[in-house]
Amino acid sequence: MTIRSLEIFECVARHGKMSDAAGELYIAQPTISKAIAELEKEYGVLLFDRLSKKLFITKAGEQLLAYAQNILRTVKEMEKSMANLSVHQTILLGATMTVGKCVLVDLVKAFEERYPHTQIEVTIDNTAVIEDMLLASKLDVALVEGNIKSAELTVTHAIADSLVLVCPMEHPLAGMDGVDIHALASYPFILREEGSGTRETFLKQLQANDVQIYVKWSCHGFDALLEAVLANQGLTVISRRIAEPYVLENKLCIVPLNGMEINRSFSWVHHKTKYIGDALKNLMELILQK
Repeated sequence: MTIRSLEIFECVARHGKMSDAAGELYIAQPTISKAIAELEKEYGVLLFDRLSKKLFITKAGEQLLAYAQNILRTVKEMEKSMANLSVHQTILLGATMTVGKCVLVDLVKAFEERYPHTQIEVTIDNTAVIEDMLLASKLDVALVEGNIKSAELTVTHAIADSLVLVCPMEHPLAGMDGVDIHALASYPFILREEGSGTRETFLKQLQANDVQIYVKWSCHGFDALLEAVLANQGLTVISRRIAEPYVLENKLCIVPLNGMEINRSFSWVHHKTKYIGDALKNLMELILQK
C-alpha cells in the first residue's frame, strides 16, 4: 500500500468508474486497474463489485475508503504545513451567505491587518455546500449559521445571532406590535434556497408549531430576496444583522413574533482531525471577540 494507491482507490470510489478516475489523475486506465488489484490482493478482500461494466463499492471497500480519506487528508495537511513554514501562509475559509454579508469582510480585514503574513481565501455558499467542502478538505475552517450534520466535523458556537420576521413598509403587518406564528400561514414568503441554514432554522420553528407556509420565492442569496421583499412579494425571515440597515432607512419593518424569539449562533467548524496551528488559533480568537 502506498499513498498513491490510496489516492487512486479514493478517486475510483468517488467516480464509480476507472475511466473517470484515470481522466482526473492523468494516468492510463490499466494503471488504475493494477493499483486496485494490488490493494485487493494485499488485504485479501474485494473492494468493488464489477457488475455490467459498473463498479459498486463493497463493505470492505467502504471501510478502507474511510481510512484512506483520513490518511490523504493528513498527508495533505502535512504537506501544506511544511510548505507554510515559509513566510506566507494561507487559510482557506468557508462562510455561509449570512455570515458573508454580516461579519466576514470586517473579520478578514481585521485579521490580515493584524497578521500581514497570513492571507485568507474565502468561499461563500450555503451551509450544505460548505459542509461538503470541509469534508472534502477543500476548506480549512468555516463560519456558518446553519446546522452541521456530519459527525466528522467539530462545531463551536462563536457569534450570537437571531432571526427576525421582516415585511415592507406598506404591508398590513408593518408597525404591528406582534403577530402570532400561526397567522403566518396567511401570507406568501420569500426564503433562501434549500440548503440554507436560515431557511432550515425557520422551517423547523414552523414545524414545531404545526404551521405551514406558502414559499412563493426561493432565492440563492440575499440580493434577489431583499428586492422581492421590497417589492411587496412576500414576507421573509433573515438575520437581524441584515435587516437592521433597511429598518433604519425605513425600507423594511421588523414584526415581532408573539412570545417567541428565534435565536441561533454563527459556528466555527472544522474537521475533527484538522490540525489547528497558530494561524487558525489566531483567527478563532478574533472571531470570539465579535
